[in-house]
Amino acid sequence: MRYRVAAVLLVLSLAACQKGQEAATPASGSTVAAPATVAAAPVAEVNPLPEGIELDFANRVRSKSVSVDGKRRALVEFKQDDVATIDQRVEMLLLAKGFERYKTTQDGAAVLGYYKKGKQYLTVTTKPSDTAMALDPDSLGTVYFLWSTP
Repeated sequence: MRYRVAAVLLVLSLAACQKGQEAATPASGSTVAAPATVAAAPVAEVNPLPEGIELDFANRVRSKSVSVDGKRRALVEFKQDDVATIDQRVEMLLLAKGFERYKTTQDGAAVLGYYKKGKQYLTVTTKPSDTAMALDPDSLGTVYFLWSTP
């Protein structure tokens, strides 16, 4: 019974679409003005990184998210240099924005930098490419930003 009702509704929907299409088709010899097109307003890309920092090395933002508890995350693939150099470059950018690096740890080949600015805390993990995550072929590693806004 359900299948018959679904089939009838499908046939009626198709018939209505076809009828609407015929009504939209102009009669021969008549002229119809084309509808005006409205240009979409450009959407500004929001910088996914903390404090609007602009990375000064070749990269690709792989993902960005905000969790329910307000924590923000961004994962960036870097395309040049090594882990130590990228870590130093990110540190210089954050220091220029008023952050202070208060701790550094090592986890295998990964370097974790802990920053703060007032009540805002930020963790930056820089690690080389590995087989655990499929990166772009030209990526040399990742920089993972984790922060919350006060």
